[in-house]
Amino acid sequence: MVKVKATGALPAQNEKATYEKYRTEFLVKDIHKYATAPQTLFIPTPANGNNEPAGIPDLDLLDFTVATRDMFVANPSMPNMASLVPPRIARALVKTDTGSVLGTVKDQHKNVQNSTLHECFATTLSSSLPQSYIRNIKLSETQSGGFSFNKATYQISDHHGTIFQINGTKTRVDLQVAWINAHGTRAVQIMQTGLDHSCQNQLIYTAEKLAVQHMKSFDIAPIAAFIRKATHDFPSHVQTLQSFAFKQITFADLKRILKANDQIGSTSSEAIMSQYETEVKNRGSSLFAALSALAAWSTHNDGDFHVRNSGNTDNEARSLFARQEKVIKLIGSNAFQEVAA
Repeated sequence: MVKVKATGALPAQNEKATYEKYRTEFLVKDIHKYATAPQTLFIPTPANGNNEPAGIPDLDLLDFTVATRDMFVANPSMPNMASLVPPRIARALVKTDTGSVLGTVKDQHKNVQNSTLHECFATTLSSSLPQSYIRNIKLSETQSGGFSFNKATYQISDHHGTIFQINGTKTRVDLQVAWINAHGTRAVQIMQTGLDHSCQNQLIYTAEKLAVQHMKSFDIAPIAAFIRKATHDFPSHVQTLQSFAFKQITFADLKRILKANDQIGSTSSEAIMSQYETEVKNRGSSLFAALSALAAWSTHNDGDFHVRNSGNTDNEARSLFARQEKVIKLIGSNAFQEVAA
């Protein structure tokens, strides 16, 4: 079980006045700074030899290409003969450096390379953010199923906000944007999260995400638009997170939210409620604490949050993303929105 330790306690005296003071400072200093950032003039980051803006790391783990190959069915009575599987029925999708089969696709499938998504993220971020932000972007890469599932997350360390908790502590949240490429088994997914510095969990704060099918009509433009919107809207999302931090809720409120979202099973709900007890001790009984409990569940594979079969199956990255999708659905649910109102 992940235990969160929050930092930066505020003075205990005159509690209400202290909260109002820090709330005002937060709105004036932090939010104003980031709200005006998209309108700030800056020099675009120069590109390096790989057509990627300087400062954004290159792909490493996920730096490979895929290709489709014809499939054949062996003829038992004629060992030297085989029949072609019609492409309209199935073709093999292979990892070109190893030849390993990642899955099967049909002839309307379009290969979307990891490098295509990475270049889109690098180019769009460089044109949407000040140059100084680009230098400090961190890239993390994960995979599952022998690279049939790939996820790249870009942490924009300088695009952040400070969230003051109801119990007088505070934490910093950095913007993260990510792409998920499952190479034909499902659509390309684009999402945004926040890295909570008090626990290093990926905090989900919005139900917004994008799915683009691996079809002949695949278009990179909606992905670029999503990234630009995520960077532009982050200051308002920080304001929302601040409101969640000051929104007091009860244990019954969180139980009601979880019960209304049956995509999260009973065992997982019990583990989330147990984590919420820890979050309340560190942050206070707030909606932000509830989101932090959900973030711990969807970020970690240990203790009560163990991913089933991950000890002998390469499924951790895919399973944790599946949990994140469930949290995204929860945030968009009526049950969550009613408590947040």
